[in-house]
Amino acid sequence: MNIAAEGGSLDARYNLGMALITSDDSSEFNKGAQWLKLAVLQKPQENSPYDDNWATEKYTLAYLMELGRVDPFADAELLALYETAANGGVPEAMLAAGHYFEHGIGVDRNLDTAIKWYRKAGEDGCDGGHILVSLLSDAEKDIKKAAGAGYVPAMLRLAKLKLEEACACGMSPPFDYERETFEEGLWWYQVASDNGSLEATLILTEIYEDSWHHTPPYAWRCQSSAEDRLESALGYYEQAQNLGWKPAAKNIERVKKLLNCDGEIDRMSDS
Repeated sequence: MNIAAEGGSLDARYNLGMALITSDDSSEFNKGAQWLKLAVLQKPQENSPYDDNWATEKYTLAYLMELGRVDPFADAELLALYETAANGGVPEAMLAAGHYFEHGIGVDRNLDTAIKWYRKAGEDGCDGGHILVSLLSDAEKDIKKAAGAGYVPAMLRLAKLKLEEACACGMSPPFDYERETFEEGLWWYQVASDNGSLEATLILTEIYEDSWHHTPPYAWRCQSSAEDRLESALGYYEQAQNLGWKPAAKNIERVKKLLNCDGEIDRMSDS
């Protein structure tokens, strides 16, 4: 295989490169990377089975070059490899291409193109793409995808967006839409709280205790009693305590006293 590779065989260069890279002998890694570089950059002959742009291999080569394991290329040349691999369907290459365009590495900075590549990576099953898009985009659909991928900051943004949208409706119809929007925002705060967000947990205590900076929609508040909402607030104060929030103990004691005071509950219900 060495003889064939030295003789210019693309197939031999590629197979030898991959064999050496994946070998248990780490000393063979750089030699394998050099053969892989020669293979990937070699123009295939007409009707060659390698006329598929070597998408995965070009991503691997660019990645190895960035690690300094192969003779480095200029940034523009690395971007060209990543874009070729991205166009060939490699999600990791899409993320890399997006990074280059986002930060202007080897190319003029272009956030629209960065978002395009990040979004494509997300659509191809890489959750990191959705998360990166949410950092550059204010579109609700992008924030929701990042939240769905488990990114807590996106959950907080989406929850805030939905609650403010619901509260902007005021007391006017349609109450059903207002309530559904509010509950969607509330749900995202609950998910963020379950994922360890102290910020979300404390906002939930304020909402259920009616001390939030907005008045929760009337249609939503009618769905439960003041006592039930205080019970929920108590649960979130206990969650905050579990998350290490020191003032939680004092608030837990205060809410428990309110729950044991029927007159206070009745007064809160009337208000």
